[in-house]
Amino acid sequence: MNTQINEVYGKLNADGNVSLLYANDGYPVTRLDTAGFGTLYPVDSDVSTCYEHPEGIVVTLSDCHRLKIDVENKIGNLVVDYNERWRNY
Repeated sequence: MNTQINEVYGKLNADGNVSLLYANDGYPVTRLDTAGFGTLYPVDSDVSTCYEHPEGIVVTLSDCHRLKIDVENKIGNLVVDYNERWRNY
């Protein structure tokens, strides 16, 4: 069963992309249902997120914005929230 968007958050990585993690435990998301938002492909992958990605799913910051996924920077400050308010930290 795929994970739903409201069950995840993102964390910026060193490349400026976003690792998707489970909100309840912080473990990497390996499969994600994006129904209603269109198809989503992880960075450097030609297989969509509706298929298993054992190494975890990494997407672009703009994908997170489009899907309204909360994103934190490396030190845990919120960068993007569901209300689409972009913050500078």
